[in-house]
Amino acid sequence: MSQNKQMTENIINTIAKHPYLSMFLVCLMANLLCFGSEGNVPQNTLGIEIMIVLIVSLLFYHCMLKNYGDKINFIFGEENKISYSALFTIVLEYTVLLLFGAYRFTNSQYKGVWIFVVGTILLGMLCVSLYSDKLKMQVISLAIMGESFLVKFYYIFYTSVYTRQNDVGEFGGNDGHSAYIEYILFNHKLPDFDPREVWTFCHPPLHHFLSAVWIGINQYVLGVDKDASRESLQTLTLFYSMVVIIAAYKILRYFKLKGMSLYIPLMIVAFHPSFTYLAGSVNNDILSIALMMCAIVCTMRWYEEQNIRNILKIAFCIGFAMMAKLSAGLIAPSVAVVFLYVFIKNGKNNIKKYIIQFLSFGIVCVPLGLWFEIKNLIKYKMPITYIQEVAKGTSQELGDQKFLNRITDFSAKHFKNVFEQWLSIDANGKKIGFNENNPIISLLKTSLFHEYVNEYTFGDNKFALALCKPYFWLCIILAISLFVIMIIALVKAKNMQPIWKIFFVLFYVFMMLNIYKMSADYPMVCTMNFRYITPTVIVQALFGGIWLVSYRGQVVKETCGTADGKVDMIKGKADVAFAGEETAIAEEKETVSSADRKTGMIEEKSSVNDESLNEVNRNKKLAGKILLAMTFLYVVMGTYIWMVVCYNTRG
Repeated sequence: MSQNKQMTENIINTIAKHPYLSMFLVCLMANLLCFGSEGNVPQNTLGIEIMIVLIVSLLFYHCMLKNYGDKINFIFGEENKISYSALFTIVLEYTVLLLFGAYRFTNSQYKGVWIFVVGTILLGMLCVSLYSDKLKMQVISLAIMGESFLVKFYYIFYTSVYTRQNDVGEFGGNDGHSAYIEYILFNHKLPDFDPREVWTFCHPPLHHFLSAVWIGINQYVLGVDKDASRESLQTLTLFYSMVVIIAAYKILRYFKLKGMSLYIPLMIVAFHPSFTYLAGSVNNDILSIALMMCAIVCTMRWYEEQNIRNILKIAFCIGFAMMAKLSAGLIAPSVAVVFLYVFIKNGKNNIKKYIIQFLSFGIVCVPLGLWFEIKNLIKYKMPITYIQEVAKGTSQELGDQKFLNRITDFSAKHFKNVFEQWLSIDANGKKIGFNENNPIISLLKTSLFHEYVNEYTFGDNKFALALCKPYFWLCIILAISLFVIMIIALVKAKNMQPIWKIFFVLFYVFMMLNIYKMSADYPMVCTMNFRYITPTVIVQALFGGIWLVSYRGQVVKETCGTADGKVDMIKGKADVAFAGEETAIAEEKETVSSADRKTGMIEEKSSVNDESLNEVNRNKKLAGKILLAMTFLYVVMGTYIWMVVCYNTRG
């Protein structure tokens, strides 16, 4: 192995071995560039950016020379050595280009666009530098996740902690997640009063504690000013969002997905708008989702290697997820099913081992996940599953509509506008518009555009606004297709064990039942928001990847191979019989003749199976191309729309 290829593999292996740590370091570097907002770009940002450009450029230049130096003749002399004059010219031209770019960046009002474009170029250079036939899958996956990071970073660069937030309030205020964070920051303790008295204080405190620590380090240790330290909270949520993408990749790879069966579902997840706007949302949603996804990854590891260490990882992930948001406990039933399945399958031989592991899980997970709720139940009589209700009399109430009528209402008015509809009242008390009432329609709309995106968000960019309608319908077709594919894969897929089908379907069903129950119990427009069920994207994308694998072909080939083996065995027995008596020989000849006839029948069936298999593969290949084209449009259109949205609402 060449020195360059060894270096490339070392870089990839380091990232693969420590993906979360690697991403956290990238987010820390991104934090230094803007502290979560374009208004907080420090004076030394240009120097940091030039350093990053130079490092990536040198790596790219080094790898290109090592891999393709003999083909780049114009910079080589007769003895296959670099011409110093050519090298000097290249360095000079590159320096001039870099200085020109730095000047334009400094004086540009589109700094976020510059960072996105240059970041994309550098990502491309990095991936080209690391690319090899052996590492093709890893490098392409890195490119997808890297570009997803750039989209999310662009979003937080132009999005304030006061823009498109849910229940956050204002820093310096008296309620909301922001007040909760500052209470811990200033008082160095949890609230010592009934949490129901202040809006959102009923949530468990993990996210708010981590956010308070982050602000404290930035403001009191690093000397970042008050506003910038609070805006920089989006660096944390950006990291949490990327943890979701990394965990999704690990889940896809667990099922040996590769090629398009990996890239398509990974793109669907990585560029889904909900994970983009949650990257800039400083409430507790995205942390709980990230920990839920990590719990799934850890459950898969435990299933493969059932030991105390792996089951404790699951316990910590679920416990911390519930300490961020209690609804994260929706993952617990699916994990329990895996525990039960393994216990029934393997527990007979080692009951003690599993009893100890399950007890260890419970001892860690239950206190971590429920201590806050139990404390409030004992001290303030607050129910464990308490949900803070929205004040009565607001215009978003749907209480006058029967739930059955709501979930069956697919009237045309819902589809005239692709943005979620909210009833408004003008100065004269006249009602304008209507409230979205069907949960599934509201979920589809908020999954793509958020509840705070509408016609007025796009400013003068009529093209982006016009693009929203075809994008909406494209995503509906894609979502329906993936749902149908999920059903087909559940029934027919052979490359996914039944226990994992049960696991993911149960998780999916629990999330959907929970959102419908919330919509019925709390008839408000705000309760029908996709942020409560974002993991469903990963579940449907996973089954899409499973379906894309040609599992039927593998089964047919295995069947044919087994039949051929049986024929060979019969013929072998006949050969042995020739050493015996004539009667035995005659009988074995008849056996051989029968075997030959069976061989012909099997070959004929195999031919039919091959034709059927080829037809299946052709249809699947066509469907895969259509799905790829839809995914590509979904990525490009969605990225452009959200770039316009966050630039027009920057602040």
